[in-house]
Amino acid sequence: MHTDEAVHGVILGQMLETGTYRYNPVDSHGPTLYYLTWPLLQAMGVHDLAQMEAWQLRLVPALIGSAFILSLGLWARELGLVAVMSAALYAMLAAPFAYYQRYFIHEALFVFLSLLLIWTVWRFVVDGAFRYAVGMGLTAGCLFATKETAPLVVVALGIAGALTWITQTTRPSLLILKQRIKGALIATALFGIVFVLFYTSFGTNPHGVPDAFRAIFRFAHRATGEGHEKPWWTYLAWIFAPGFYSVPWSGWIVGILVPVGVYARWNLPLVRLLSFYALVTLVLYSLIPYKTPWLELNIVAPAILLAGVGASALYSWAQKPWRPVLYIVGGVFILALGNETARLCFENPADARNPLAYSPTVGDIENLVQAVNAKSPNHDAYIQVVSDDYWPLPWYLRHEKNVGYWASLPAPLSGDIIITSPDQLAQVQARLGPGWTVQFFGLRPGVLAVVLSRGAKK
Repeated sequence: MHTDEAVHGVILGQMLETGTYRYNPVDSHGPTLYYLTWPLLQAMGVHDLAQMEAWQLRLVPALIGSAFILSLGLWARELGLVAVMSAALYAMLAAPFAYYQRYFIHEALFVFLSLLLIWTVWRFVVDGAFRYAVGMGLTAGCLFATKETAPLVVVALGIAGALTWITQTTRPSLLILKQRIKGALIATALFGIVFVLFYTSFGTNPHGVPDAFRAIFRFAHRATGEGHEKPWWTYLAWIFAPGFYSVPWSGWIVGILVPVGVYARWNLPLVRLLSFYALVTLVLYSLIPYKTPWLELNIVAPAILLAGVGASALYSWAQKPWRPVLYIVGGVFILALGNETARLCFENPADARNPLAYSPTVGDIENLVQAVNAKSPNHDAYIQVVSDDYWPLPWYLRHEKNVGYWASLPAPLSGDIIITSPDQLAQVQARLGPGWTVQFFGLRPGVLAVVLSRGAKK
């Protein structure tokens, strides 16, 4: 379990055990993922953290990923069936989607809602139907209740919409725009209702809404990096640069097909909107110092629709004698994508050389759990974790009944098992005295945990 997954799992465990949820504006993101997972776990008979299994948590992102693939069919009216089928095939096979849509983090849901919001806004502008106004409000509310970075989607969509409007040769009349005001007001009201319901834990936590606004300032500060700052070109490198395990095909296929699609269908306003949105999103995320590889899904998701348009254009350009060649090339790309996904997502998912594995939890943590179980076979030993960097241990020690966590040495230090970091080991040993076994285990690349237990020789 990745550290972020462990954090979300512990939050959900507390939610199951207490029956309540309280939004934390510091670093846990919005409540939608927890509220989607909660009833599923309840239906499985899971009622506390100790009963949880990793696959149960990851089932929800996987289902959301499947919904994302199916939702691409909504774009078929404007982009064509071949385009959306190509985009869906890519989303099924490409490593970034397969990897992060099985992580218990908010990104899969956030990206799904982002594209759904763009579609509902587009349909509302074009059609003006009441159902699209409702969909727009509900989707926007859920999007803002998923991650505090939702304003970036609105900013990117607003800029993309303005650029699309400017490049239009014919524009809607003022009368048509006035007819959209009522629907926009309905959407705004629904957005507010959904936002308030989620952040107040459905009326039980009135402080949730002001906390949500305070979180905007928290995440504005976090955008400066906080240890995750990287150069502006990082996302381009993650998407296109070859690595130890990857060419990467998933990046280059999109990189080749997107320009083809934009060139071939630039006359379509929706293609221009998606093009501007993808470009603005790339610029915004590149300018923000804080970067993690799963954020690239926000850039790639709109791009795969444009890549699908490119594949559709190639299909329409190819005359019958050349169609078999196109099928062969497409088959090679599919095999390459499948092979790349197998290596990155299934064979080497936690290897630090995997470009998708960002500070992954290493396999040695299972040995740490075995060492703890050997000293605490009934899960009742008193365990003191003394470290300022102990995640994802709370997930892996979830079966233990008596665990406490401290950033610095507590008084007294009386645990049966002490887990600390190498930089605090000397202080811990000086406090404990002789007669303690010392074992070193890996948590993440470059991060070690030291387990000290009683009653054996060093």
